[in-house]
Amino acid sequence: MGKWDDERQELLEAILAVDSLGLVSGASGNLSMRLEQKDSYGSILITPSQIPYSTIQISDLMVVNLHGDILEGQLTLSTETPMHLALYKHSSHIKAVVHTHSIYASALAVSGVELPPIVDELVVSVGGGVRVSEYAMPGSNELAENVCNSLEDKKAVLIRNHGLIGVGRSLSEAVNVCQLVERACQIYAIANSLGNVNVLSDDIVEIERRLFLGNL
Repeated sequence: MGKWDDERQELLEAILAVDSLGLVSGASGNLSMRLEQKDSYGSILITPSQIPYSTIQISDLMVVNLHGDILEGQLTLSTETPMHLALYKHSSHIKAVVHTHSIYASALAVSGVELPPIVDELVVSVGGGVRVSEYAMPGSNELAENVCNSLEDKKAVLIRNHGLIGVGRSLSEAVNVCQLVERACQIYAIANSLGNVNVLSDDIVEIERRLFLGNL
């Protein structure tokens, strides 16, 4: 048995979940989870670059420290590794990061349209409306910084002209966040096409934000 066999299996199951939910396609997107603290910097388990989710194996998963040094794995690291590492440094509450290219979330990201707080679960589970980060080149430190700045204390951010990031205290939570945001983006797009989007009132958002913060 390897040191992180359980974590590798957990990440593989999350990979299969986002694939089956249609949140990714081919080798798009990337997932990671925080591993036990080995030193003062810790380490993460992350998907490699350009391996289709339908064929990925447990042995393909990479272990890197928070400096980005490869500790285990022979493949090429995901180009978005800097963004994952920045998010783990951004908040100790973040235990998992899921980056998807789902259709409706990506459509809002391409349009530069923030997802407003239109359904209660978006506030209670994600922290409110979902912002759109400023554009930067994929894989760059600038992109990582922009995503963290837009995320603040919430659990999701739309990456301009790119896709969606969901974070959580576990992989299952991060996957659920991405699924919830994709559904809310779809609702928003349909409601907008009907000509009327009712956003939750500020007082309701404030009450539900307190519930969200209490669960962090």
